[in-house]
Amino acid sequence: QFCAPAMGKKPSPYGSVENTRLLLDLIQGDPLDDNNVFPWDHVTENLPGMSNYVPWEPNVSKRTVHGNIAPDATDYVDDMRATGHSQEITHWVAAQIAKGSTYLGCQVSARKCRPEALSTGAWNGGVVGSTKMVLFVTVTQARWDKLKSTIKALWGHVFMSSGKVRPLVELKPLEAIASFINYVT
Repeated sequence: QFCAPAMGKKPSPYGSVENTRLLLDLIQGDPLDDNNVFPWDHVTENLPGMSNYVPWEPNVSKRTVHGNIAPDATDYVDDMRATGHSQEITHWVAAQIAKGSTYLGCQVSARKCRPEALSTGAWNGGVVGSTKMVLFVTVTQARWDKLKSTIKALWGHVFMSSGKVRPLVELKPLEAIASFINYVT
């Protein structure tokens, strides 16, 4: 029986995330197995205040015997992405995710599959990037333009044409605007 995670149903996000995490645990298997594409040997901490703290490294990471960040799968609700320290490893991780998901009865959407790359593009509308000193989020020009027009609309809801604050402001339009601003940022 083939099924996709239960998005859109009453307990939708919770059930989908719970089942995706269970699916991921089953796919990843035993990290000590020599044939597993998800091997890891130890966990490394890199916390602020430590003498060897490196800001551009993850705070906590699983590491292989050789010290590389271990291959893994990152998920967001019902969407998974493969990660690895090389293009070849990432390819094998993505294949294992697809094969394991299909074997366990979950559909793998080909439109969500992306080639291995250091910069994978937008995930849910934004691109998160970093340099050694800065973390940033970018959005498409269309979304940025929509954000600017949404803020202008917010200004129109709060201020009258004379520049004075409106005595009463409707809540629903403000909630919708706040929701979109939160989504973009």
